[in-house]
Amino acid sequence: ARASRGARDRAAGQRALLVLEDADVILKPLEGADEGERTAAQRLWTALGRACDDGLISVVVTSLSGFALGEAKIAGWVNPLANKVHMLPIPPLALADVQRMLTELGMQINVRFDAHAIARAHEITAGNVYALRRLCGYVVSRRRRSTPQGPLGEIRIEKRHLVEGARDLAAMGETFNTSVLPWLDATEKLVLEAVATRRPRNVRGVQQALSGHDPGAVAAALDRLRRIGLVERQGEREQVAIPLLADWTRNNLQPTPGEATERRERQIRTLAIGCSITLLLFGGFALWSRPREAAWDAGGCRYEIDYPGRAAPGVEVSLYAFRTCAGPPGDGEVRLRARAGTLAQLGAQKAPSLVLHDKGLPDWQQQEIPAVLNGLGRSRFELDVIVGGEAGETLTVDYDWLAGVPELAKKLIAVASAIPAAIAALLAYGEEITALVRRLFGRQ
Repeated sequence: ARASRGARDRAAGQRALLVLEDADVILKPLEGADEGERTAAQRLWTALGRACDDGLISVVVTSLSGFALGEAKIAGWVNPLANKVHMLPIPPLALADVQRMLTELGMQINVRFDAHAIARAHEITAGNVYALRRLCGYVVSRRRRSTPQGPLGEIRIEKRHLVEGARDLAAMGETFNTSVLPWLDATEKLVLEAVATRRPRNVRGVQQALSGHDPGAVAAALDRLRRIGLVERQGEREQVAIPLLADWTRNNLQPTPGEATERRERQIRTLAIGCSITLLLFGGFALWSRPREAAWDAGGCRYEIDYPGRAAPGVEVSLYAFRTCAGPPGDGEVRLRARAGTLAQLGAQKAPSLVLHDKGLPDWQQQEIPAVLNGLGRSRFELDVIVGGEAGETLTVDYDWLAGVPELAKKLIAVASAIPAAIAALLAYGEEITALVRRLFGRQ
């Protein structure tokens, strides 16, 4: 019955029309690893070719990977359809076409794209129908999940939603992983990555980027990428035809050996500069905030005073005095006294001088001495140590208004010295960090 109906249809000049839309799912197995799926796919396409030869049907296939049906061999399989396929590449949509498409489809599903969103969608996808549907479908689905009106409420898509959606898709491995990569061999993937990252001027630039590969194979791969519409010449340079695919390629494909080396060198240089600045700042702050010390021997004892190297006028600082004696301390007086030109308030009594040791004072090993220092237009404050009536060590404290900031602020300044290194790390590994974050959280 089927044969007689086919004969009648042929006699009447009629054919059935079979439309396989988004046929990647039945094209992909032709180059898949599963032998059973590959054999089944080969039988399917062979049967469709025979049906077309018999005049029973005409088949229309829409697919980003449809160019594979025109290849003489697909993964070693001699393709019987190679001479029967008529390739009709769909040219990129103009902005007006994108606007009409998104407006009409949006009306059917209660979604409205504003003018800026439509322009951005056209820019990101370069008018490529597959990329446009992938991007807008993702953005609409995401907005549907987040809108409080529920699945039937009107959704308004703005430019920022397209920008966020494009970033998410560029970070997700599956965006083009099943529609483009299965139809590219290892060399073509390397060429695609080289074009996306370097934008070379000509085939020689691509060959230089892939210096370890056969130049003829590289040139052939570039030619095939041009033929299937993934690479185009823009001005004086080669570039990936779809900006969204270019971003995705940079995030998901392994860099070429030359690009990987240059990227590592850039990262090392950036990190070296940032860490050097951080070390200089942190070292400078450490030197700036490092305390000073004065030490001397008197009366069989060893004295030491640790004091700040910098102080702000009128702000209280602390001095720490230490004493170690081999035997009973002597009776000689040890006094700390402000030198002429320095106004000092020392100890609890806020006096201009302070006796550290005398025979009438109790024994001690360490003590904290509060001090408030002022000066008459001088750049430093000076305190003399008087031992037995004779001048000994001099404590010199530099005038510095920054020393008067609260202790918490000083700690924040110390922490801030790490900012250059952090910025350098973000600059060096920003793409990897962004891709990882969006790969983990991009769907939420």
